[in-house]
Amino acid sequence: MTTPTHPMPTIREGSTLGLRFTVGTWCAIVGTVGTGIVVVIGFAVWLHTVYQNQERMQKEQERQAEVLNRIERSVSEIEFRQKYGITTSLPSSPKATP
Repeated sequence: MTTPTHPMPTIREGSTLGLRFTVGTWCAIVGTVGTGIVVVIGFAVWLHTVYQNQERMQKEQERQAEVLNRIERSVSEIEFRQKYGITTSLPSSPKATP
């Protein structure tokens, strides 16, 4: 058997191939992965909060639109009554019996 012209590289004991990292390298890897997880979770919480605020604001706007519609109906009824001279007295307030 002949020796190949380009011999295979040898792996020394102190090599960083595979999973043989120093403690500092492992700390950097774990720190980076941990930071990434925290950022992803924080982004998800932020998106959820934005969604809840948007839903709350939409419900508030719907409620305000309903109030505005009731006011507009009341104003149009008052204008109609004024236009045709319809006058009615307000109903009397309920009397409390002792």
